[in-house]
Amino acid sequence: MMNHKKDKTEEILNSLQQTKRAEPKPFLYTRVQAAIAAKNKEEQSIFSKLALLLQRPVFAFSLILLVLLVNAFCFFQSNLSSKYDTAIQPSTKVQEFAINVNSLYDLDNPDQ
Repeated sequence: MMNHKKDKTEEILNSLQQTKRAEPKPFLYTRVQAAIAAKNKEEQSIFSKLALLLQRPVFAFSLILLVLLVNAFCFFQSNLSSKYDTAIQPSTKVQEFAINVNSLYDLDNPDQ
């Protein structure tokens, strides 16, 4: 009985020697790498895409130029509005210092 089990085990192990080693399809590694890269590309957030875009000098300089133009526009607009404010200010200052004298007696006795 012990011999029979040993023979059966040897027969099974010998049958494994006749099998060939499994070989992957050609360019399997390249396909796996491409699939991983595609998945990573899908999962990129908007911030990482924006960072990649700003790494290009054309876009970076364009953004800097846009910020400078908006800043200059706001600066010149504030100068124009301050010129118009100075033209109006003298009349408002006169009204600001106008004196209306009301005595307490006038407020307490409106009949008189």
